[in-house]
Amino acid sequence: MSKQNDLSVLELLKGEMASEEIAHKVNAINRIRTVAAAIGIEATLSALIPYLQTLVSYEDDEVLYALAAELPSLVPYLGDQPSALVFILESLCSVEETVIRSAAVKSLNRIIEVMGESEVSMVFVPTVLKLSHGDFFTARVSSAELFHTAYKRTKSQREKLRHRFVELCYDDVPIVKRAATASLGKFISQLEKDYIVS
Repeated sequence: MSKQNDLSVLELLKGEMASEEIAHKVNAINRIRTVAAAIGIEATLSALIPYLQTLVSYEDDEVLYALAAELPSLVPYLGDQPSALVFILESLCSVEETVIRSAAVKSLNRIIEVMGESEVSMVFVPTVLKLSHGDFFTARVSSAELFHTAYKRTKSQREKLRHRFVELCYDDVPIVKRAATASLGKFISQLEKDYIVS
């Protein structure tokens, strides 16, 4: 597809997102996979992903929920860079609305499965650790559900993940502590036997 057509498809999406009707915007988000397929990998990475990132700061909760849930559908149109979605989802992991954060966490745990080892070490693990040190409790709550998949997929940064997860279990904010302890079983299931006391 030509660059001119790339632009027209993206502009059509932006026009739909300018609607005042939330349902119309949700429907548009649910079609972003079609947009990515039409414009190709290069334009998806250079134009569509940056545009979707801008939505996080001002869109309605219903739209952000749809975005968090739909982003993994873009993976086939990202070439060898599925980590391009991590930064949008990181932002969504910090919002106030619980269902949006839960959807973002679920999507991150899907995306990591198709990441290469270098992407996991250089993008995913640092993102999990960054969320776990977030100033707002929402980010730290979200991070708790990401540690087990991060630990499973990395070899070089397991010590950092073990140390920080234990700290989360003793967080000063009760809801963060509860989230960490609720995820403890999943995290322990990924630990080497040497770190499990019978």
